[in-house]
Amino acid sequence: MLGNHENLRWQYQWGGNQLINLRTLVWDDEYDEPQRQLGTIIIPADPPPIIQARPEQYDIDENPVSVRYTLDGRVRVVSYMPEPVERIVSVQGNLRP
Repeated sequence: MLGNHENLRWQYQWGGNQLINLRTLVWDDEYDEPQRQLGTIIIPADPPPIIQARPEQYDIDENPVSVRYTLDGRVRVVSYMPEPVERIVSVQGNLRP
């Protein structure tokens, strides 16, 4: 291709967190746009920790009553509302599936 030197442009590419001049002169139709994926990804700092963080008690919130069977076939019911209360209920018949 023939043309003037003044119509050429410098080729750039990402390096780190800035554009680097590759020191190559190219025509407009041969120019490659710099790819941002070749640059460094800047990740923000972690947020400050929560003081005395405690996990939510999802199981108690979603299942306020727990029903289980004892070895002798009786039903064990634990209610968590408003405080944990356990009682064992005798039921006639076999309730196991």
